[in-house]
Amino acid sequence: MKNVIVLVLALMSSAVYAASDTSNIQQLQDATKACKAKGFKTVGEQEDCVHAAYVKIKSGVPDRGALYAEKNYKGLSKSQAEGKLISLQKEYNKAPKGTYFKGSKKAGAVDRISIMNEGWWIQKNILGARQTQGDPWFMECKDGARSLNTVNRCPLGKGGAK
Repeated sequence: MKNVIVLVLALMSSAVYAASDTSNIQQLQDATKACKAKGFKTVGEQEDCVHAAYVKIKSGVPDRGALYAEKNYKGLSKSQAEGKLISLQKEYNKAPKGTYFKGSKKAGAVDRISIMNEGWWIQKNILGARQTQGDPWFMECKDGARSLNTVNRCPLGKGGAK
């Protein structure tokens, strides 16, 4: 039971810190309370409820990152996704280094972490790659043996060929 409480508190606190201004924070707190009041059977169902509320709150102009990618890159084909990864990599190389703590970042500023989160969203949701450590600027190689614990990386722009 303690693990569930800690998980819910961590989820709520991370969602609250992700919101940038006080009106969004208040809206998110209200949505979290409403989701808790619905009495979901699992933590995953409650998390989905909170995520849906967060997406709705941030739907006007989402910050760059995974939510932005979900909204803007959802219908890309695999070749379009590879092209988008190439353009995101160029943007990533020019962007200032970011921080995980939003409080020290200027509102609306784009940093490497948010661009990398967009790239990983494309990798996981469009290209079907598993998330690993490091950056998302690769294509999984089509040639060679595949295993569960290894991701073979090929350079972007070649469609998965070495």
